[in-house]
Amino acid sequence: MTTSPMNRMIKTMSKPKTTATPTPREALHALLTELKFKGMARVLDSELDRAERNGTSAQRWCNAC
Repeated sequence: MTTSPMNRMIKTMSKPKTTATPTPREALHALLTELKFKGMARVLDSELDRAERNGTSAQRWCNAC
């Protein structure tokens, strides 16, 4: 039995997309690359790692602004 073109299209449209959501770290790297902020991209991981080790929260950082 063959499937009609319409049924094939409906099956294709109803399949969930399996796009992985980037992590915040990956999103930041993508943005820094797009903006060509090479220096910031170079130190991002080490600064985020340091902040995680020291327990520096985003909330505390934002309150300082």
